[in-house]
Amino acid sequence: RRVHGGFQNPAFFEIDATQNLPSVNMNPQFRPPKRDECDALVELGNSTGIFSPGEAQELLGQTLSDLLDENLPSGHQAHVLVDDATIKGWVYFGPTEHPTVWNLWWIGVDPSFKGQGFGKQLLRFVEESVKANLGRYLIIETSSSDQLSHTRDFYKLQGYDVSHTEPDGYGPAQDKVVFKKQLD
Repeated sequence: RRVHGGFQNPAFFEIDATQNLPSVNMNPQFRPPKRDECDALVELGNSTGIFSPGEAQELLGQTLSDLLDENLPSGHQAHVLVDDATIKGWVYFGPTEHPTVWNLWWIGVDPSFKGQGFGKQLLRFVEESVKANLGRYLIIETSSSDQLSHTRDFYKLQGYDVSHTEPDGYGPAQDKVVFKKQLD
């Protein structure tokens, strides 16, 4: 399993790209997470069913803690999407060793709001943030597991191409699928 900064990178949240999406709220609020929201953000990760018991706390909770304590590399950032005073989802992303290439490490939408366009809003926010920081490419890594097939479809619908696949990248019979998009 590949580890980045001490944490796995499954780009984990299930997104159903086959659903017809309603119009997207054009005035979402994006802001950094607050320390008192970390438990709720970890629970959002747990609620997807993708993590084994304790894994969300270990991966997401530690990442959020390190980020809020400023223990991650420069440029790493997390943002929550708030709509109607409710956290709908969140993202974590940052630059690679090449300043024009950025990684999206986490993208998550609360499953109770799935199919309402919040994943698309989060992804667009990340893309615009990367471009504002002179990034040209966004990389997203995810698993080849059947559970994440909708997520991979979502990325393709958003203009991402499969750059390459690493056999057994996340373990036996679980390939790592790497998506890449040039941001205009």
